[in-house]
Amino acid sequence: MLAVGTLDQGVLAHVDGAGRVDAGRATLEVWIGADDRWHLPGDPGSRHGRLGPAPVAQTRTRVPGGDAVCAVYAVDGRVVVEIADESPAPFAVAFVVRARARALGADGGVVHADGEPLLAFARPPLRWSVATAGGSVRDEVCSGGAHEGPFPPVTAGAGRTIEAAFLFPVAHRTRVRAVFAARDPSRADLDVPDVAGVRRAWDRLLDRGMRTELPEPLQSRLDEARADLLLAAPGPQAFVALEAWGFDDEAATVWHALGLRDRRRARRRAVPPSLLLDTHAALVAERGRTVELLPGFRPEWLGQPVAVHDAPLRAGRCSFALRWHGARPALLWDAPAGLELRAPALDPHFAAREPRGEALLAAPPAPLLAMGTTARPGETIAPPDSFT
Repeated sequence: MLAVGTLDQGVLAHVDGAGRVDAGRATLEVWIGADDRWHLPGDPGSRHGRLGPAPVAQTRTRVPGGDAVCAVYAVDGRVVVEIADESPAPFAVAFVVRARARALGADGGVVHADGEPLLAFARPPLRWSVATAGGSVRDEVCSGGAHEGPFPPVTAGAGRTIEAAFLFPVAHRTRVRAVFAARDPSRADLDVPDVAGVRRAWDRLLDRGMRTELPEPLQSRLDEARADLLLAAPGPQAFVALEAWGFDDEAATVWHALGLRDRRRARRRAVPPSLLLDTHAALVAERGRTVELLPGFRPEWLGQPVAVHDAPLRAGRCSFALRWHGARPALLWDAPAGLELRAPALDPHFAAREPRGEALLAAPPAPLLAMGTTARPGETIAPPDSFT
């Protein structure tokens, strides 16, 4: 499950491996009616994934000649569901919502559940279908029996689920967008950035913290985990990870939300292991005025580009990188003054007190080399950002 949300409001919905969106009080599915058939979530031919580090879910459904592409993301307290036609022919899209509500109605392009906006479109749907008391709209939609005209008010008993489908045409190389379960009813509109804009915004957010350049797939997993961390609910583990990865403002916000017991746990770092915390411990460690670089250097990093940008220390921010000369690593660093830098996992004899510099280290210890994979040619990498 991928959590989508915003910094100010946290997680707003979850998207499962078939592209279904769960916003708590209601769920939403996207069905694609192409020339060959109706394509439903989980059908063969659908590929689901995440668009880079940003919390944006994408489902690509194979239709004749191309793809129907559904993106789900959150912005300004709204969950946005956008479908693009990347095929040479038009198709129909059905937004199928299931809500536990006593009443469901529509006013133009806005669908209400118990009087609150649930789903908003730029225009009223072309067709619709509705079912109550555990029924399904599947047969009616897939057989072409969906209704035209205004959507009528629907009522159901307490605790019952209402299922409704709202159908729109999507022309070749165009897209249709819906806002789902806006937390603030006044924001149930479609004046929102597109997917590319949201991804750029998340890239800027992630640039504020500690960044790394590590071999794949670890680097992609870390970037996704850092984005997810910014949406995490307040807790000791979230605080420790935010502080370790340089998200100071978010860490301060979480700290103010913690109770006394959780603050004690956070101070003692008594939190479960995680990808972010384990990787941070492998990259940098402070021991008084001594800073160990790459204390947990891993065999799979041998001969690979490695860099850390703006690692937070008590004395300031530190950046460093490795580039390889055959089996020997060259270490570049830019650190606050007054610290001693060491790299015991790579070269136990290396020590530096200059705030900036470069040194050719000894070949890694034999036990580490023996654990590595087949020798690879060394690669050079650009120095960390702060070097410039």
